[in-house]
Amino acid sequence: MWKQLALVATLLAERTLAIQGVHLVNCGFGESGNRVSSEIHYYADDANAQPGRGYTYRYNIGHIQHWEGVGFVEGDFNNNGGHWRVALAADAQSRPLFTAVGDGFRVLSTSTEHYKCYLDNKHQSYRNVGEGGVVFSCDSIYYCLRN
Repeated sequence: MWKQLALVATLLAERTLAIQGVHLVNCGFGESGNRVSSEIHYYADDANAQPGRGYTYRYNIGHIQHWEGVGFVEGDFNNNGGHWRVALAADAQSRPLFTAVGDGFRVLSTSTEHYKCYLDNKHQSYRNVGEGGVVFSCDSIYYCLRN
């Protein structure tokens, strides 16, 4: 048990360092619930992956994505942020929070970056208030940190 607690503490501490991160999120209108689409958010500094702070690159899937056990989920980030590929274990949602569940790859024109992916706690990772006070927010289902 102590080893698991130490691992969780280490992973949470890593998330506050200036490390590149990708969040696989489900989004919709309102603070939670009513999720209508999935997105992939890339942060040059994962510590900025919190409500009110924008992502560096984004890929909007346009529907709710079943992330687990489907081979690679992939897409191109906006503004030349590269191509993202992620594969997660079929049983990823049944594993303990913050444990490794798969691998991701960010493919750039001259290199490929490897990321290890973990089950997140569905915290709100992005929030924007638009015209008329309409809230659009995203919950982090998985996060991936660059190795």
